[in-house]
Order: sequence, then structure tokens, then C-alpha cells
Amino acid sequence: MKFINRKGLFEVVGADIFQPYLIQSKELGIYSECVCCDIRLPPFKGGSFDIVICMAVLEHLKKEEGMNLIKDMECIARKQIIIDVPKGTYEQHIARDGNPAQIHRSSWEPDDLKELGYTVRGQGLPICGESGIAGHLPQSIRWLSYLLYWLACPLTYFLPGLGGNMVATKRFPE
Repeated sequence: MKFINRKGLFEVVGADIFQPYLIQSKELGIYSECVCCDIRLPPFKGGSFDIVICMAVLEHLKKEEGMNLIKDMECIARKQIIIDVPKGTYEQHIARDGNPAQIHRSSWEPDDLKELGYTVRGQGLPICGESGIAGHLPQSIRWLSYLLYWLACPLTYFLPGLGGNMVATKRFPE
């Protein structure tokens, strides 16, 4: 978000359940405003935002909670929704940064989002995370796996089933 809003042209609101992340984001100037909330019960009125971006959130919710969040985002967004989520099972059983909300509770496939009317594109290869190749390589050569991840992006963009991540978008008529 800091890159997207580097010229300060947008009013950007961040929402997270973990207060330390919001404090850090505010200090870095990423958001204009921060809201500490449980995103399963979003405190925003319908049509509150032109664009809603949901990055690395759905996998931290149970599948039904994620589906409900998508419905809520469709009410909150006026023009577009952008969702970034790992494809398939991306193991993360540890609470990073002492944040219990970081544990992964669901997995997502391209068809889950396509069935809801989203355009789905892939990104990289499924080689990162606890269960990926990258986590098992010595630190000195781990960079090779990340290079491979990014080199695969042109292919997985069009074949999201092969990707490690997905970016799903949905536009609403104006």
C-alpha cells in the first residue's frame, strides 16, 4: 500500500485484528487511518470504499468465514475487490510475531473464487512456506527458490492452478 499510495493521492484505511501491525503500518505511513477489528465482523457501512484489497487474509479464516468475508467485501466495495491468497494448502501452524491470527485455517483454489465471479490469476510456484521447498533449503541457496518462484509468474498468471498464490479481481458496474 505504501508503494501504491506513494504520492498520497488516496485515502487508505487499514484493518487488522492485531494492534501491533496497525501501529507499525501507521508509523510507516502506509495507511491514512487504521481500524483495529475482527474482519469477520467488518465495521464498515455498505459502499464505504471504491476498492477493497484483501491481502493474505482469507487463509487465516475458516472457509465459511472467508466466504462470508467475501460477501461483506462485496457490500463494502463500490468499484472493485482485489484478493490475494495462497493457492491450495500453504501450511503455517505457528503464530508469527506472537499473533495467533497468523495461523492458516483454510485453503483456496482458483475455482472457489471463479465460482463467485472473480477473474483469477496465478503468481509464482508453491515452493514457499513451511511445506514448500524454500523452507527446507540452506539459507545460502534459498534465494534460488525465490528466483524460480518469480520466473514462473508469466506461466502461472494464465494457469493459476499451477501457482503458489492467486490474485482474484472483481469489478462492479458503475
